Order: sequence, then C-alpha cells, then structure tokens
Amino acid sequence: METRRRKRLGVLYSEYEKSRKTLDDLENQAAKLSATGPRIVAARPILEKERAAAQPAARPADHQTAAARAEA
Repeated sequence: METRRRKRLGVLYSEYEKSRKTLDDLENQAAKLSATGPRIVAARPILEKERAAAQPAARPADHQTAAARAEA
C-alpha cells in the first residue's frame, strides 16, 4: 500500500512539474505576443501606404470592374 502511495505521489509531482513548465512556456509566449502585437499594428499602415504608393494608379474602369467582381 505504501509503495502505491509513493508511486502515485511521484506521478503527481511529475504531472505538476510538466504543467508548471507548460504554464511558464505559455506565459513567455504571451509576453512575446504582447510585445509583437503593437509593433505589427504600428507597421501595418506604413506598409500599406508604401504598397499603395508603389502600385500604379488604377483607372476608374478597372476600379469598377474590380467592384463588380467583388459583388459577384
């Protein structure tokens, strides 16, 4: 009976350590995402503006065709 209890206690400690490591990993990942998110939000409008400047101006007929396709 004592051997079973010790074995079970060992399993519980092992599960606890594994869960603790998983939680630590997730907390680290959340911290990284918290730092990365604002950078992405700030960079997006700049990149979109640069992309729009690099593309040739669309002719009105092209714009209407694209709008018609979007509705279909």
